[in-house]
Amino acid sequence: MKSLRSTANDREKQIKLATDKEKILSSEEGKKLKKAENDAKVALESVEKTVDTAN
Repeated sequence: MKSLRSTANDREKQIKLATDKEKILSSEEGKKLKKAENDAKVALESVEKTVDTAN
Protein backbone atom coordinates (compact mmCIF):
# COMPACT_ATOMS: atom_id res chain seq x y z
CA MET A 1 0.00 0.00 0.00
CA LYS A 2 1.32 3.43 -0.88
CA SER A 3 2.14 5.72 1.97
CA LEU A 4 0.13 8.89 2.40
CA ARG A 5 3.24 10.94 1.67
CA SER A 6 3.84 9.08 -1.58
CA THR A 7 0.22 9.59 -2.59
CA ALA A 8 0.46 13.30 -1.74
CA ASN A 9 3.64 13.62 -3.82
CA ASP A 10 1.96 11.92 -6.78
CA ARG A 11 -1.01 14.28 -6.48
CA GLU A 12 1.28 17.32 -6.36
CA LYS A 13 2.99 16.13 -9.55
CA GLN A 14 -0.40 15.67 -11.27
CA ILE A 15 -1.48 19.18 -10.28
CA LYS A 16 1.82 20.67 -11.52
CA LEU A 17 1.50 18.84 -14.85
CA ALA A 18 -2.10 20.02 -15.27
CA THR A 19 -1.09 23.59 -14.44
CA ASP A 20 1.83 23.46 -16.87
CA LYS A 21 -0.46 22.09 -19.58
CA GLU A 22 -2.95 24.94 -19.00
CA LYS A 23 -0.15 27.51 -19.28
CA ILE A 24 1.02 25.98 -22.55
CA LEU A 25 -2.48 25.77 -24.03
CA SER A 26 -3.27 29.36 -23.10
CA SER A 27 -0.04 30.65 -24.64
CA GLU A 28 0.13 31.82 -28.26
CA GLU A 29 2.10 28.73 -29.26
CA GLY A 30 -0.49 26.54 -27.57
CA LYS A 31 -3.29 28.27 -29.45
CA LYS A 32 -1.46 27.64 -32.72
CA LEU A 33 -1.04 23.97 -31.81
CA LYS A 34 -4.72 23.65 -30.92
CA LYS A 35 -5.73 25.28 -34.23
CA ALA A 36 -3.43 22.96 -36.16
CA GLU A 37 -4.93 19.97 -34.34
CA ASN A 38 -8.46 21.11 -35.21
CA ASP A 39 -7.49 21.74 -38.84
CA ALA A 40 -6.04 18.22 -39.04
CA LYS A 41 -9.25 16.73 -37.63
CA VAL A 42 -11.35 18.61 -40.22
CA ALA A 43 -9.05 17.47 -43.03
CA LEU A 44 -9.25 13.85 -41.85
CA GLU A 45 -13.05 13.99 -41.67
CA SER A 46 -13.13 15.41 -45.19
CA VAL A 47 -10.94 12.59 -46.49
CA GLU A 48 -13.08 9.99 -44.71
CA LYS A 49 -16.26 11.44 -46.29
CA THR A 50 -14.61 11.40 -49.72
CA VAL A 51 -13.60 7.75 -49.27
CA ASP A 52 -17.09 6.83 -48.05
CA THR A 53 -18.62 8.58 -51.08
CA ALA A 54 -16.21 6.84 -53.45
CA ASN A 55 -17.19 3.43 -52.08
